[in-house]
Amino acid sequence: MLKNNKIAGSCLALTIFALSNQSVHAFEFKAGDTDVNISGYVKLDAIYDVDADIGDFAILPRVGLDGSNVAEGHSNLHARQSRIRLSTRTPTSDDTLVTVFEWDMYGGESNSPQPRLRHAYGSWNGVLAGQTWTNFISDRALGQMRKVNFLPEPGANPGRQAQLRYTAGAFSVALEDPLNVGRGVVSGPSGLPAKAGLPDVTARYQSKVGSLNYAVAGLVRELSVDNGTVDDSATGWGVNLEGALAVGTNVTLRGTVKYGDGIGGYIESSPGATGAYVDPANNSLELIEQFGASASVAVKAGPGAVNIGHAFASADMDDAVSAGAVQANIANEKYQSTHVNYIWSPTSRVTYGVEVGYHTRKVQSGLDGSATRLQAMVQFGF
Repeated sequence: MLKNNKIAGSCLALTIFALSNQSVHAFEFKAGDTDVNISGYVKLDAIYDVDADIGDFAILPRVGLDGSNVAEGHSNLHARQSRIRLSTRTPTSDDTLVTVFEWDMYGGESNSPQPRLRHAYGSWNGVLAGQTWTNFISDRALGQMRKVNFLPEPGANPGRQAQLRYTAGAFSVALEDPLNVGRGVVSGPSGLPAKAGLPDVTARYQSKVGSLNYAVAGLVRELSVDNGTVDDSATGWGVNLEGALAVGTNVTLRGTVKYGDGIGGYIESSPGATGAYVDPANNSLELIEQFGASASVAVKAGPGAVNIGHAFASADMDDAVSAGAVQANIANEKYQSTHVNYIWSPTSRVTYGVEVGYHTRKVQSGLDGSATRLQAMVQFGF
């Protein structure tokens, strides 16, 4: 078992390294018995929003609803996705100790970007501690929506957070920050704050059958509020199925399906990202049912690949609106996104990409709207 744990810990670290860093080139040197690796890239995004301005990346709540007075036609150029990564590997008597630090420039305001911590973790002998991708997802579909736009599709895999994880072979379990990715409770008219009583618990199993790589993950979390008047809690849960299937040597199919009650932001861009609301009629905490799915196909063509993807995320907001926790005309109920792009590399350290994205938003009252985005990128790796 100890040998398996060593292998699992090393493989986990290497997997996360590959997922988090699009540039495989690096500056490497040795400091004592530690291998140090510095890598990253500079990326320019050139964006034109045909409809509403939906931000430096596609912020779906900003999609304009039909009939609203939305200014159309917006150009935006930025370099906020540019990132740098520092990693180390140090042999020990039991296993290799791996540490990773990674930053991009999505901190601060759009006109004054600041460094933002993406990853900061260490891994040794099957134990991972720090901030990285939530254990609720895997590499099977993490990169499924290879895109020019930075934000993953709704219903796809969410982000990174602090956690303590243990991996043994194909199985991993983690205690995770409860109010970061998952978030807490709809504040509502009374402004009720969320309380983090317990960490979220995630578990995942991943394996391979023939050309199919798959993963199954589960989540259990406590959502609670306590402001002196309302003191209640509820148990949220969620499941995630994802897979990648190679069809020959030139085509890859990927997909993920997520469902949960009170799952919150563990579904990317979920309209019910807060997971729960307080019913003022009886001061009880009620969970929000959520569902998300995404699918994509990547086809190698010339020096790159054509990527086509579609995804959606939905939340049942009817009861929350009836209870007065949110208003029907602003309670987002469903997001959908479709993208088509071509990403290619004329040489090993240079990547170009062009993309068309189509995004829709629907609120609980029935109003909906759409936004079309044209985007191009130039990326230089080091």
